[in-house]
Amino acid sequence: MKNKIQKLIKLIQAEWDLENQFYKDLEKYFEMAGFVAQAKRTIRKSTEPVVEGLDKTLLGLIKKIMPRHTALTILKKVCVYHSGALYATNLDLNLVIENSGLKEGLHTLDYLLAGRNTPETTDLGDFPKIPDDAKNEKAFTLPASIFQGHNFAGYATSDEVRMTLKGVYFDKKKKSIVATDGHRMIVHENKRLDIPDSFVLPKEAFPIVEALVKHYHKNSRVHCWLSPKYVRFRIDRITFVVKQIEGSYPMWEKVIPKFSKKVIAIKDHAQVSDWIKTNKSLLNKRTSQGAFDEGGVLYVKTNDGKLIKTKTGFALQDLVGFNLVYLKQILDDLKSQGSVKLSCGTALSAHVFRVPEFTYLLMPTRLTNEEEFKK
Repeated sequence: MKNKIQKLIKLIQAEWDLENQFYKDLEKYFEMAGFVAQAKRTIRKSTEPVVEGLDKTLLGLIKKIMPRHTALTILKKVCVYHSGALYATNLDLNLVIENSGLKEGLHTLDYLLAGRNTPETTDLGDFPKIPDDAKNEKAFTLPASIFQGHNFAGYATSDEVRMTLKGVYFDKKKKSIVATDGHRMIVHENKRLDIPDSFVLPKEAFPIVEALVKHYHKNSRVHCWLSPKYVRFRIDRITFVVKQIEGSYPMWEKVIPKFSKKVIAIKDHAQVSDWIKTNKSLLNKRTSQGAFDEGGVLYVKTNDGKLIKTKTGFALQDLVGFNLVYLKQILDDLKSQGSVKLSCGTALSAHVFRVPEFTYLLMPTRLTNEEEFKK
């Protein structure tokens, strides 16, 4: 900071011929102003709550829900009712926070982040209404553990064509929670999953529920209500209403192989994940591909054409290619497990990782030239 101030002083000296004392005083002023500004930024970052009734976690969730690009500019504001309840929405995700401590009206997020309780307008007429389908709702509860440490949303697709795969599927019949993008899949079999009907929760909703459970939930189960269009969560003084993804979810259980010629127990999955992380910069930027052979050797063709290899416990029944970024995601989820069963597929069929209550499926990638990996 001091170097910048001195450069600025020299520029001023070049323009105006004033007494030396003036420049010394000016330098002290700039230094003091800089330190004050820095102190204010530090105070603003560390102060909680930022505004009465809202902490940084809630403000962060409001920011996540607000649409970045929308023709409905009113959705870039939050609505506060006379009761003090705050409502933020993008029409699919709806967050209601009671006792926000804010004045009635429409507030901008910038003002809230700056700690200002000043509505832009008190006219709430054009703001969307909170979804209310209470007549058709059915109450149920979900284990809070579902939203603790399981990255279901990370397995869902971002493909706009396959809309149902953009969400996490709660399967009533199979008592399972499923997410897939067609290349990898997570399945959580939970006997405590007792829901009125199957539904698909948008993947954007999952991390919000996870944050609410982490910071504000104190019980073992989360109270929910299901209607034909919405899923409503109630956590502490917060209500989160999520619009379901419409459409039929694919028959996910049919893609899991029932039999495998080779099943192995893997114990070095954490080390393999760490190896991929350390060498990620060397992977092919387009495919992130690596290949495992029958002896458990991992081959990686780097961006500059070099072949590197390392010994692992992944002794498959054939030379098989994988997207190593996808593989690392699964291995990271399994890090806390002592041993993992791997039902080996072929170079063209799925490989299945199994631990109690969880199944992970990973499809192989086609090797364009198998011999390249063994040169």
